[in-house]
Amino acid sequence: MKKIIVITLVFALVLSMSACGPRPLIPELPGGGSAPSSSSDSPSDSSSGSSSSSSGQGSGSVDLTPPDPKYASNGMSFDSIDGMIMELNRLSLLYSDAFKGENVLLAPGLTITGAVPFIVSAKSKLNNGNEDGRFGDLDSKNGFYEKNGNRVTIGRDWIADSSDAAFDKGDRLIWNGEMDLSKGWAWAEYFFQRDGKTYRTYRWDMQITTDGVVALNQEGFSVVQSNKTNTFTAMTESSLTHVKASIFGEVKNPKGPMRFDATMSTADAKAMFQSEGFDIRDYFKVEGGTLTEL
Repeated sequence: MKKIIVITLVFALVLSMSACGPRPLIPELPGGGSAPSSSSDSPSDSSSGSSSSSSGQGSGSVDLTPPDPKYASNGMSFDSIDGMIMELNRLSLLYSDAFKGENVLLAPGLTITGAVPFIVSAKSKLNNGNEDGRFGDLDSKNGFYEKNGNRVTIGRDWIADSSDAAFDKGDRLIWNGEMDLSKGWAWAEYFFQRDGKTYRTYRWDMQITTDGVVALNQEGFSVVQSNKTNTFTAMTESSLTHVKASIFGEVKNPKGPMRFDATMSTADAKAMFQSEGFDIRDYFKVEGGTLTEL
């Protein structure tokens, strides 16, 4: 029983949570598909084959491409995606005891990253092996998965052929993602477009370093109109800090995703969120097994 509780908590920590509540522990790829559980130093959105920076720029829309991420120089290297997941799980387990009792409700909101599970979801649908190659197609329901040495990319640009709870038939469904196993970073994004406007945007950035993991997650029901929730988490062997911030209702002067900086502190992230008009909902530290509000 204890093992089941621990595994559930690990997945609750590792998987991203949407603004309206937790997603399934095994995430459903938006628009279909479910998952079982050496290039340049910087990622390039164009590598996925989708044009997120220019698509969906209807009236009142904004650029969905964030500025180039800043990664740390001490990124951890992995032989496989499984190795990256194991390290995330190991770090998560260091803090499982802190999210019990009166703190249990904070655990679902504690987002480490949605980037890795999202990429794994795409991979599992197209190629469960570890070999190099490109599998699937950009303009298909399951998109494509490509591995070239240490670099992994996913992408999809597909017109929905049926309606779902989250989108309508005819909506344009787009996802992109990229990972560098040799440097320990990953990012992924998802959004859909209808009538020239973009809705339900998600952007996840993460880096594992020799010191721990840093993650920025940005989620919103509509980049054009309303409701955004951002989280930033920094975790080391000895401490965890986390900030969660939201904007409810109409977003004044909407902007695209914020820049991910793996060298940023949680206090820096809090200031960045506040400068964009976000209200702080959670801000805490876990150290020595004790959770303290900041």
